[in-house]
Amino acid sequence: MSYLLGTPTSTPIYASPIKTVKSTLLKILEENAEALTTIPPGAAWFVDAMAILQVTKTAISMIYSELVSTVFTSIIRSIPSEGCIDWVFDAYPEVCIKNIERYRRSTIASGSLTTRIRSGAQKVDQQMKKSMRSGAFKASLTQFLLQEWLGKEYPSRLEKRTLFVTGGDKCFRLTADESASEVGQIKIAALRCTQEEADTRMLLHAAHAADRAIPAMVIRSPDSDVTLIALSITHHSDTQLIFRRRIQHRARYRDLTAIARGRRQEICNALPGYHASTGCDSTSAFTGRGKVSSFRLLKVDYSFRSAMADISHSASLQSSSSTGEQAICTLYSKKQLTTFGTQTSASYHLATACTVLPVRT
Repeated sequence: MSYLLGTPTSTPIYASPIKTVKSTLLKILEENAEALTTIPPGAAWFVDAMAILQVTKTAISMIYSELVSTVFTSIIRSIPSEGCIDWVFDAYPEVCIKNIERYRRSTIASGSLTTRIRSGAQKVDQQMKKSMRSGAFKASLTQFLLQEWLGKEYPSRLEKRTLFVTGGDKCFRLTADESASEVGQIKIAALRCTQEEADTRMLLHAAHAADRAIPAMVIRSPDSDVTLIALSITHHSDTQLIFRRRIQHRARYRDLTAIARGRRQEICNALPGYHASTGCDSTSAFTGRGKVSSFRLLKVDYSFRSAMADISHSASLQSSSSTGEQAICTLYSKKQLTTFGTQTSASYHLATACTVLPVRT
């Protein structure tokens, strides 16, 4: 008789990754945090561009130039005429860490569709949602938006705002000239980035803004991943960090700087490694261990917290592999498991115990 030693604590072979509800962790972190009612003047805005495009509504006869105009309006709405906006896209290389996750999403949603954008007069495909599941289409749409915003219609609409727009691994600063007749484009070398996710790229842009003595920074995104990463860096900046997301057609603002002050710095430092280890878009969760129970452990167990902080900030996973295995043993809350020292020996113990942990398929 034989069995897989890794089965109880990892993804079963031939099965999909185990998913967990990420938003539950955000609710815990936001407990007792009051919503902001005003944004400090002079605040810079950082927008998850693809999240905005995903929810942009299209009319039956809409053409791409009209779509571009609608998106531009959504960007500058509520931003002062001299404000600063960073419009940050994901990157879509052929070899991508999220290819499996994107394939899974498109399969569940009956496939994707790659539409070629030839001109602004071209009609928007009525199956726009299917097109938005294609990385190639989203990359071409990114470039199309950037080129269109350099047109004659946009200097007067841009006014004195500064718009940073990413495209691939590059970033460009768009500003209107004094006569509002032309939009100038400058490549910003400091914001060149090979990160695939806008989640992390937005924080590079936030660091760039902090160097310019911006009084406050507002991150606009529906993704809880951004919040967790942002909370881990709030102790390293004097600039107020604010998170904006939309819930049931209402915008809600949370002061991440105040939330971080309510938590110990060592907990905030451990959040990225903890979140990635206990289940996110590209990693599987552990069987029978959700975000809530593992976060309780993060707060009270020093060794687990230290291991997650090591994973958060280590440039090499090899250096944190031993503490990581010990943390997995601790996660299953049986004291005797920590004596085994490795995940494999702990898995063997769990597999041969009277009570076997359930495996989701």
